[in-house]
Amino acid sequence: MKVIYKDFQANLSRFAEQYRNEINRNTEFREKFNRLCLEMGVDPLVSRRTMWSGLGFGEFYNQLAQKVLDICNKHRSVNGGIMKITDIITYYNRNNREPISKYDVTAALQTMNKLGTGCSILRNEYVCTVPFSLSDDSQELMNVAEEV
Repeated sequence: MKVIYKDFQANLSRFAEQYRNEINRNTEFREKFNRLCLEMGVDPLVSRRTMWSGLGFGEFYNQLAQKVLDICNKHRSVNGGIMKITDIITYYNRNNREPISKYDVTAALQTMNKLGTGCSILRNEYVCTVPFSLSDDSQELMNVAEEV
C-alpha cells in the first residue's frame, strides 16, 4: 500500500509540475485539479510543508485570501462589509493578470477561516467581513435588496 501511495504521490506531483502554468492561469483547470485532488484525499493547497510547497500551490490561496480581504476592506465604506463574490471577481480580474473564479474565492476564504478570521460566505453569493448573522428578517431584507 505504501508503494502505491508513493507512486500516486509522485505521479500527481509530476502532473502538477507539468501543468503548473495552466493550473495557475486557467480557473476551470485549477478547479478541476483541486477537486480531483480532494476526491483522492489530497489537499494540495493547505500547507507550505507538503510536497506541493515547491510548486507554490499552498501559497496561491493564502495570497488570494489576503487580496480578497483587501478588496472587501477597500469597499467596506460603500457596502458595509458585505460584498458580492461576483463583484470581488470582477474587481480582482480587472487588476490582475491571472483570472480567478468563484471557486477560487471560496477556497481561499476557507483557508483563512481555519485561522478564525471572522470572514464568512453568505448564501454562497456574498463575502461578509463584519460580524453578521442572518435572521429571517435579515434574509428577507437581502432578498428584497437583490431584486432592486
